[in-house]
Amino acid sequence: MTSLILFESVVTSLKSDQALVKNIKKRTTKRLRPQPLNTIELQKQLSRKLHLSSAQVMEICEKLYNKGYLSYPRTETNKYSANFNLKKLVEEQKLSDDWGDFASKIADGTYWKGPRNGTKDDGAHPPIHPIKLAKK
Repeated sequence: MTSLILFESVVTSLKSDQALVKNIKKRTTKRLRPQPLNTIELQKQLSRKLHLSSAQVMEICEKLYNKGYLSYPRTETNKYSANFNLKKLVEEQKLSDDWGDFASKIADGTYWKGPRNGTKDDGAHPPIHPIKLAKK
């Protein structure tokens, strides 16, 4: 796919319909599974991806927490305890019309083999996670 995009940009810039690809170098890269979210990582991720300020992120998260959709959003923990049943929470998300198919593939192990735990555990709260399915 990347080769096609590169080819199209070269052809467009040359104002020609032909180009010769002489060499393609392939590299394998590995991405680690993300760690569970603590407050700081949540703020960084949502600020970067949704272009929100940290204050806006926390305001939204606190509203979701108060409505029972999100776990406590102020935690330094990025490690689930051994008895935390994350799969049960994912199973509930399978009922969503919007992301239920994706949640099913997570729950059955197609997309995900479990969390890559971090090293921080404040002992008070688990990492940030959904509590219940949002109906709208």
